[in-house]
Amino acid sequence: MRSKIYLILFALFAFSCSSDSSSDDGNNNNGGNNNNGGNNNSGNSLLVSEIITTTQGYTTTDTFFYNDGDGLDDNKLTSSTSEYSYDNGQSYLNNTSNFIYTNNRIARVDTYEGSSNNMARQVEFDYDSQGRLTTIERCYYYDNGNCYDQTIYSFSYSNNNNTITETYSTSYEGQLEYTGTRVWQLDNNGNFSSAVDIESYDDDGDGVLETEDETNISFEHDNFNNPFSGIAGASARVIFQLYNSEYSHVLSWGAFNNLTGANISFPQYPEDDYTVSVAYDYNEDGYPRQAIISDSDYDFDSVVTINYY
Repeated sequence: MRSKIYLILFALFAFSCSSDSSSDDGNNNNGGNNNNGGNNNSGNSLLVSEIITTTQGYTTTDTFFYNDGDGLDDNKLTSSTSEYSYDNGQSYLNNTSNFIYTNNRIARVDTYEGSSNNMARQVEFDYDSQGRLTTIERCYYYDNGNCYDQTIYSFSYSNNNNTITETYSTSYEGQLEYTGTRVWQLDNNGNFSSAVDIESYDDDGDGVLETEDETNISFEHDNFNNPFSGIAGASARVIFQLYNSEYSHVLSWGAFNNLTGANISFPQYPEDDYTVSVAYDYNEDGYPRQAIISDSDYDFDSVVTINYY
């Protein structure tokens, strides 16, 4: 259940976009409610520079770079790095991601293993004429360059873009492992209010998708700026490529604002139900500078520090 829920949470990034994400005509398209959210701020737009996540046993530092480090004039993210540091003093560079834009939208993310030139993951994004995300194709690669784990996502929109239906399928080494449908509902501020996921998967390795699970999630948000809300062209599920710590993912569970609580339930496995709560400290511009994340499944909190340029 826990591994599955993180796949679901990744999907929130599909629509976690900036309040000024660029479309061809310069208008904002978040793939949902065209709303600037309930932002509480000074009017200054900030760009996240670093996210430091400290949890039990290790710290993850994710660093973000814009315009090849030459300036912040168009707010385009060009690359990011992730580094793990353990309590025993050891540390290593986990990966580097490069962001490729087409028509002022992020069209592809290439992620490399450590400091090598070996492609570890590639994600491609397609959009419609309204700037809404239509498909995502994600591949994980062996060192020899062969894609061994592929997931394809497709999106459709209804109810004035406030209902988003996502279908997906994942294959491992050419064999279909699972398929599913997720239905997302947005609130009046363009944040997610709920999600329902129905997934069919191969439970015994015989290549037949005979098992079906359901996951339900409800969300609550604040009315402050999301840390990623200043990044141009991020009107796609690209933000999950920015960092790897599972606990800092909650920073992108909101499209415009910040997640303060989530209830995750499994109708077939109610004993696995759990909740997540997040308490924030904000800077004078209305962006979170610290988040303390509590998960009902764990007896420890995670602390996320967010820095800006």
